[in-house]
Amino acid sequence: MITMRIWDMRAFTDADTQALMATLNAPHDRRAPDYAAKLHRKLEQANIRVAPGDIEALIEWHDRTWPAELKQEIEKQIEAEGFRQP
Repeated sequence: MITMRIWDMRAFTDADTQALMATLNAPHDRRAPDYAAKLHRKLEQANIRVAPGDIEALIEWHDRTWPAELKQEIEKQIEAEGFRQP
């Protein structure tokens, strides 16, 4: 089984989304129990557990705190695997 954290942003307006994106630019402690509430007051989260065979797609996540070398390596892999569209 794989545990994934899901963010529910259905209650967000465009302004809320922009505020969340600005907040995500700063480093945060993701292990904190109230992590989502510190990011945005409307952000809800849940953890789900799924079997790897039930996963149909993956979403790419860019973390602004990754070292530059790691970002470059990930970009090479993404292009090699065909996830970038022309």
